[in-house]
Amino acid sequence: MKIRHLFASTAIPALFAALPGLAFAQVEVTDERTTGISTSSADGGAPADVIITSTGSITVTTGVAATLDSDNDLTNAGTITTTDADDTTGVLITGVTGNFTNTGTISLTGAAPTDGITPTSDIITGTGRTGIL
Repeated sequence: MKIRHLFASTAIPALFAALPGLAFAQVEVTDERTTGISTSSADGGAPADVIITSTGSITVTTGVAATLDSDNDLTNAGTITTTDADDTTGVLITGVTGNFTNTGTISLTGAAPTDGITPTSDIITGTGRTGIL
């Protein structure tokens, strides 16, 4: 009986030492980034919560800036942008149970025309620009 107690007493500290590794990873975007990020692979190919901080930004010219595609969370307190880029998405949320929180800016804009505003030209043209999908 004493042997069982010894095993239990040595196994419990080992179990608690392993618990921090079971927590979700967290990746912060704190500066300018020009490639998209996905919660399913943000931590070196592994799933992680993604936080775009107030000093962070993601600017893409094609595709999706931030994708919520795992049971992790995506938080934007910074800026997600595209400029004059058709067929782009700021945030793509696929059928998962993760949460999306936005207190920052999502801006998919076009460049102003170089010839100024005229009755015969559009001010800004573009297609397929989606803020949150």
